[in-house]
Amino acid sequence: TLIPLQMLAQVKPASVQGVIILSGILVTLVGIAVCSYAGKLRENAAAKDPAAARRPAGRSFALGVLFCVLSGFLSPCGNLAFAFGSAMTKAATKLGAAQQYASNPLWALLCLGLLLCNTTYSIILLRRKHSFAKFLQPGFGWHYLLTVSMGVMWLAGIFLYGMGAIRLGKMGSSIGWALVMSFMVVVANLWGISTGEWSGADRRPLRVMITGLGILVVAMFMVGSGIR
Repeated sequence: TLIPLQMLAQVKPASVQGVIILSGILVTLVGIAVCSYAGKLRENAAAKDPAAARRPAGRSFALGVLFCVLSGFLSPCGNLAFAFGSAMTKAATKLGAAQQYASNPLWALLCLGLLLCNTTYSIILLRRKHSFAKFLQPGFGWHYLLTVSMGVMWLAGIFLYGMGAIRLGKMGSSIGWALVMSFMVVVANLWGISTGEWSGADRRPLRVMITGLGILVVAMFMVGSGIR
């Protein structure tokens, strides 16, 4: 969000617009922190469950934190490629692609790298754990349907983001990305609540989670207002 905002949109941090956007980003971080705290409260309550003793800890936890940190550093790279890959979108437009679809060739190239990484790692795990036979188990077709549906919806979300970001102009890859990430957190947690993920939690963690989601909604309005 910040790199395209500074280098492409050239919004000055000290300007009224810059203050509004940066304040919205700060409120977004607060909302995410509150949601994370709610998750911690829920985990503390779940730790009283005897089954919690069988959960991995120590080295596995440290490795998980490392992967999360690396993911935080690497996940914005796709948006940076989208922000600075304007040469490809312009070429697509010159070849006859409509403006709202001009980013799709860029996303296709980016997703190819994701496909290679995920497929390679999945095959390594399947071979290591000898799990290929599970794909032939009875009733596994439902899992195939869920997998395909997840892929289709994820790609649809990416394409819609590209279309919306282009309409936002130079601020699309900064403001648009902040809005997409914030809304993703809100929807994911609401979906978790609706599917019973928080059914065993006390009222306090749930109240904290709802508070965090409310803060994120306010942050989205703040960031969005910075476009004007």
